[in-house]
Amino acid sequence: MRPLRPLRPWLLLLSVNSVASEFSEFSEYLNEFSELAEAYVRRLAKVPDWRQIPGDTDWFEGCGYGNYDIRGAIAAGLEHNKVRKHVAICLGHCGPPSCTLKMAESNCNCLHCTMFCMSRASYVDSCLNNHTRDLCLGFQSIITAVTNQTCNPDCNGTARLLLGHVALLLMLVSWSR
Repeated sequence: MRPLRPLRPWLLLLSVNSVASEFSEFSEYLNEFSELAEAYVRRLAKVPDWRQIPGDTDWFEGCGYGNYDIRGAIAAGLEHNKVRKHVAICLGHCGPPSCTLKMAESNCNCLHCTMFCMSRASYVDSCLNNHTRDLCLGFQSIITAVTNQTCNPDCNGTARLLLGHVALLLMLVSWSR
């Protein structure tokens, strides 16, 4: 076995410089990764929260449970949560500049957006029922009383019902011929 030769000083300096260079590149990589991670977290923060807040009005009573008898409680609960998520995302892109269910209680534009999103935002289920209609009418009267301005959101989802009636009428007319 051969004895090890002592390291030459210039070789040691070269290896220290290369390690420093590698460390510098790694540090830049970590900084870039940190910036990207912060941007990603900021982006995630823009997704509205869809969970029911204790003490707030529950707009989703009876929504998304259409498949309860067929698929069971767990699947129906997942569908209910899916409706909540879809409506929250819809509300995040509607109104002045975005709305929440809480804002719908005091802002006519947000109430209008809420009823639009309740009826059309989710592929799972339309969330227009007696409960949401009663909430809408109640908040509509409160907003009108407080602001002294007319607030006319579509609490019944009449645009959707009107299309259904027109389709039924056309079908009856075509059969009568």
